[in-house]
Amino acid sequence: MACPRAWLLVVLVPLAACAGTSDVGQPASRPATQAATRPASGPATAPGPKVRFEFQGSTLPEFVLRRPIADLLEEFAANPARLGLLVDAAADLREFLVGEARPDARVDHAVLAGEETVVRFTIDEGPVVTIARLELHGAAALPAGELRKLLRARPSGLFGTGDPYFVAAEIADLATAIAVRYRAGGFLDVRVAEPDIRRAPRASEAEVVIRIEEGPRYTVAEVAVAEGLRVVPLPPEFATARGRACEAEVVAALRLALRTALEDHGHPDPRVVTRLRLDPSRAQAVVVFEGTPGARATIAAVEIRGGEGVSRGLIQRRLEFQAGQPFHGGRIQRSLRALYETGVFRSAQVLREPVDGDPTRLRLVVDLEEGENRSVSFLAGVGSYEYLRGAVTYEDRNFLGHAQRLVARVKGSVRGYGGDLTWTEPDLLRSGVALSLRGFGHVREEPSFTDQTAGTTVALARPLGQHQQARIGYTFGDRRALDVDPSVQLGADSAVREGKVFLELSRDTRDSPLYPASGHVVGVKYEHSDPALGGNLRLDRLTVSGILDLPLGQDFLVSLSAQTGAVWFGDPGVLPVQERFFNGGETTVRSFREGQLGPRAASGDPLGGEFRNVLNAELRFPILGPLHGSLFADAGNVGVDLHEYGLSDLRYAVGGGLRFALPVGPLRLDLGVNPDRRPGEEAYVLHFTIGFPF
Repeated sequence: MACPRAWLLVVLVPLAACAGTSDVGQPASRPATQAATRPASGPATAPGPKVRFEFQGSTLPEFVLRRPIADLLEEFAANPARLGLLVDAAADLREFLVGEARPDARVDHAVLAGEETVVRFTIDEGPVVTIARLELHGAAALPAGELRKLLRARPSGLFGTGDPYFVAAEIADLATAIAVRYRAGGFLDVRVAEPDIRRAPRASEAEVVIRIEEGPRYTVAEVAVAEGLRVVPLPPEFATARGRACEAEVVAALRLALRTALEDHGHPDPRVVTRLRLDPSRAQAVVVFEGTPGARATIAAVEIRGGEGVSRGLIQRRLEFQAGQPFHGGRIQRSLRALYETGVFRSAQVLREPVDGDPTRLRLVVDLEEGENRSVSFLAGVGSYEYLRGAVTYEDRNFLGHAQRLVARVKGSVRGYGGDLTWTEPDLLRSGVALSLRGFGHVREEPSFTDQTAGTTVALARPLGQHQQARIGYTFGDRRALDVDPSVQLGADSAVREGKVFLELSRDTRDSPLYPASGHVVGVKYEHSDPALGGNLRLDRLTVSGILDLPLGQDFLVSLSAQTGAVWFGDPGVLPVQERFFNGGETTVRSFREGQLGPRAASGDPLGGEFRNVLNAELRFPILGPLHGSLFADAGNVGVDLHEYGLSDLRYAVGGGLRFALPVGPLRLDLGVNPDRRPGEEAYVLHFTIGFPF
């Protein structure tokens, strides 16, 4: 993007300033570009010559060429006598072109004096050069493919599918990065030669050879601690380190463990220095820690600064230290973790201040900064079934100053409207269990009926490790099926009172909920409704789902999904329509419209059923910038009778689509083709919506 100053400045200088400037080169041969001028200061004088910059011989737009030298051009326009600025500008412009994979680039400049001063940059770009081959000779212990990924080079070709561009500085950085990677992996004697670059004069391709002498991989023979640091029991990690590879992560973890042990025993400021004693003949290293533990300290006072919008009681209950206790680093770290887990602080730290200059008596200052805990968000979108849809959400993450959450949401679409209000206590009685209360209601037009629902849910949720979570709860509500054709409802009661308990288990290892590039999601939910729980139905429902995202490199991704659901209806009669499974639509089998897959009533409306299955496979790939494409295949079924559960009578979809990246998820256009069309079914369906299908 061009620098505006280089286009807008006007220079007024005395005529004498340019009197000694000699003509160099020939008159301009192309239309004049915009002059750079600057208003004069002081007494009014006759206007001096304007300064005009020309760029000849380049295929790049002028604003691209101006960008790396804009400041130098501005300075010269203000003072045309400083010819050295043009030398620097030509050198910087050549450096820019070399960085754009044009290693043969040359830039000359000439100054033409007259009624206006013309600065002409003549550019010989040379060819754009790519790396046709990158060889790593001697790479055996570490995969060559992994080492090649250390090259920070842009790919050439349409949509970035070609060879990487050649930039000599990036090749030199690659050699350095390879050496660092080897040493971090324990190859302490590694030697990486200067890259051998092979390229014919003015050729558009280069070959790069980097020779590596790996040397042996060192192991830890012993961990030694200087006598001055032996004031605490050695961490257990020291005993298990012997025989391990002398990797940078291993050594850093040992040092951290020793510092933590010293801090946990009352030494707030230990000094620990790492030194390696190498035995090349055995490829062994002795890891030596030296330094001083520093003085032991006692907590003289505790002060809380900031966080005025949060209950002081809530903050204090999350602190594991108090005045009069010995200093303990572990308690401080656990307290900071507990404060961050409330979700209401942008930053939290514990400052250590000596009292009256005495390092053995510390004042611990808990310094807190609240985040933006209240927000209103708006979401608008489209869907192939709901058409226009939108939502307004208000969220308070520090409700009444107790780090509780209150979320109110109103949503609507062409097919219906609704809303919900949820209150959450994320850490009930410091147990790690979240308690939530939710009230909800909506009216939505389904393919076979209109669903009118209102109710409330109380639930408890608890993490079961880093990626797992369990949730248990109770729901009471009223579900009414309106505008139901008799051939769909079959005389069953259209009003259902829900009283059910449920249990959910989930595991999510994805790297991003909106744009996952790897990981998986697995979820299981069991629901039990019974008149004894306040409802008027007796049924059990089980749903299981899973998603697996497999990266293929270069932003290619395969996403696989499977869902199954079944309901056991314990009452005589037919399962009410609002409790049935339906299939087809923008997130299931995409050759059908919403809910249209499966058996139909005499009216033509979908009947739904007591079970369903959905299988999806999708290949996602880059096209240009935020635009991606996809190829997919879907399969699914719906069964009226649970006794016939299985994968029989599967219906299919094949097709492709486009995805345009937005902050709220991808804008998605999918075309699903029915490869086994039956009478009354559409040959294809076009879906337009926001968000991935699964």
